[in-house]
Amino acid sequence: MKCELCKAEPATRLACMLYDTWKWTGYCRPGKELYYIPLDQLKNQKDATRWYHHLREKVWFGPVSQSSFLTKLDDLQRRLSEQIVAP
Repeated sequence: MKCELCKAEPATRLACMLYDTWKWTGYCRPGKELYYIPLDQLKNQKDATRWYHHLREKVWFGPVSQSSFLTKLDDLQRRLSEQIVAP
């Protein structure tokens, strides 16, 4: 998976950017995220659920941010499923 900002380097984290938008990012723009989760901490559904519950405690994690975050988790789940099925 590539960084959605520079489109060149591998994504290393799921980051909350301005306007409650979550993106797959790399190291190309350190410090530009409002919050991020390293991808190695989103290896499975249990990890994703744990992070979701953690984020729900944050005041800034409102409906727009939740929707964007859950969309990215769905995307990650699909990618992980494809890796398992692929020969």
